[in-house]
Amino acid sequence: MKISVIIPTYKPADYLWNCLISLKEQTFPKEDFEIIIGLNGCNEPYKSMISRFVKDNLADYNVIILQTDEGGASIGRNMGLDKAQGEYIAFVDDDDYVSKTYLEELYSVSAPDIVGLSNAVAFEDGTNAKLRYCMEVVYSECKVKGYNRLNSKARRFFNGPVMKLFHRSIIGDRRFDNSFKTSQDCIFNFLISDRIDKVAFTLPDAVYYRRVRENSATTRTRTKRQYISNSLRCMSTFTRIYCSGKYSTYFFLSRIAAEARYIAYKIFSK
Repeated sequence: MKISVIIPTYKPADYLWNCLISLKEQTFPKEDFEIIIGLNGCNEPYKSMISRFVKDNLADYNVIILQTDEGGASIGRNMGLDKAQGEYIAFVDDDDYVSKTYLEELYSVSAPDIVGLSNAVAFEDGTNAKLRYCMEVVYSECKVKGYNRLNSKARRFFNGPVMKLFHRSIIGDRRFDNSFKTSQDCIFNFLISDRIDKVAFTLPDAVYYRRVRENSATTRTRTKRQYISNSLRCMSTFTRIYCSGKYSTYFFLSRIAAEARYIAYKIFSK
């Protein structure tokens, strides 16, 4: 198996079907990748709904459905990592989808010592209107300027687990920290960053489509105190990880600075 695509999901709606169909339509050979769905924090009727959709639409694809009552996208991703058989790992959120050449392009630019990165587009749920998205801008700048190192503006891609393809040796036995309700993606990326140096970008037509919707994990409203407390805890965790191995000082300081700016913003915002 060349690629394992891991999709965490909680009480999925129609957007999960869009995500799965986009994987069905990949130009990458279907026998060379598997789809692992990590249903977390719920069971029926969602597990049966997913099973039925897979049977009706992806019967000849390699699809694995995992379920746990323990909630959290990190739990879903960790279950997928424990089960994955692919040489490479791709994470896709259940409310997003990918272009037809997404896996093929990522696979063509990735290697055991190179993380492949894709183009990205954001759109508004319901209207499908394209939104201004910082990662689309970062992708274009990195492509034009030929950035190919983690310690460049490409580091912006390492705030979350999507839009990229990891060789499984980069991840190894490291997992997402489910004790965090937010920022666990940043922490995971920093945790594995000691095994990342080079990056490579796909052609522009390999696109990760980010759906912006209300009540998603990234848009859910929290109190100012919760945001600040989480950022302080993140800074402590980044520091502990940095002191435990050979991590990039530049990347570490960029993580600390980002959290410090966020704290300042929350303190002085109304």
